[in-house]
Amino acid sequence: MAGVVAALLWSPQFYVVRQMLQGSDKANVLTFYFLVLLWGGAGSLLVLFLMDRTRELSVFKRAQAHLLFLVATGGYGFWLLRALALQRSVGSPSHVQLLFYAGPLLLGFMSLVTREAAKAGQIGGLLLGFVGCIMIAWNPAWRATEAGPSPGFRTSLIALAAAGCWAVFTLAARPLAKTEKPLPLSAIVLSMGALCILVTCFSMGTLPSVSPKILWTSILLGLTTAICLRFWLACLATAPAASAAPLWYLSLVFGIFWAWQMAGLSPGWFTLGGIALILVASHSAGGGRVRPEASMSDLVRR
Repeated sequence: MAGVVAALLWSPQFYVVRQMLQGSDKANVLTFYFLVLLWGGAGSLLVLFLMDRTRELSVFKRAQAHLLFLVATGGYGFWLLRALALQRSVGSPSHVQLLFYAGPLLLGFMSLVTREAAKAGQIGGLLLGFVGCIMIAWNPAWRATEAGPSPGFRTSLIALAAAGCWAVFTLAARPLAKTEKPLPLSAIVLSMGALCILVTCFSMGTLPSVSPKILWTSILLGLTTAICLRFWLACLATAPAASAAPLWYLSLVFGIFWAWQMAGLSPGWFTLGGIALILVASHSAGGGRVRPEASMSDLVRR
């Protein structure tokens, strides 16, 4: 349940940024992601303060090196590389979106060198889910809305590197998620990630003023990102990363609603076939050592 909720909360991310890139009210993607991380980190810290749980931030002292690695991959590297890829593919951003969903498959192969290695059936399920993502992205109506050419090799490589950062972050977060509460972990990752992105923005000179619409959009997306990360860490606390990874494909399934709402696109037969493959993958790749599920009230309390 926690993994499904995380996928649901992540699902509007790409479609909001796509609308921003192609609309009249534009902003630099890296600047926008700084705001998203800023509000996500600030919101998480505020919740800890209001619940009198700020002492839980002491996890940074107990696992400083581990958390700094999580910040470098999931709080900074992923967002930086994703922003660069999207900014370079303004005319055809769905190519970058598709390559992001190579992340679960990369995670499956990376897990082979860990103690919780993915089984052959799980690798097959992750591959099946990625094929489903390709089928969804192959919707002719969707491709017709993108005026620019497909991004080049360098942009594709940057997008794959972002997916790799997500995979490494998920694998590395699993041991810490099993022993620590997700809220302070997400607060630290998002807050320190925002600081790193801010420094990068200053060094690149990409901090122009943003419109009120962009500001409010970043607040909304930042808060949903914080909740999304919190539930994803809660998911990793109960399931090996390779078992949880196929659930991330569901965010593309949920995203079809946003494609319909924001771009007026209707799913075609390829899209329906892709959804079927993703649902099968999410079911078949879930075999693994899974701890007993906590109730939703327990997850919210944590």
